[in-house]
Amino acid sequence: MFAFVLFLIIFCITNQKPSW
Repeated sequence: MFAFVLFLIIFCITNQKPSW
């Protein structure tokens, strides 16, 4: 679960787009 959250954070930072 932690890895999934970490992946989401990295993905959001790399894209820098609030695509929630």
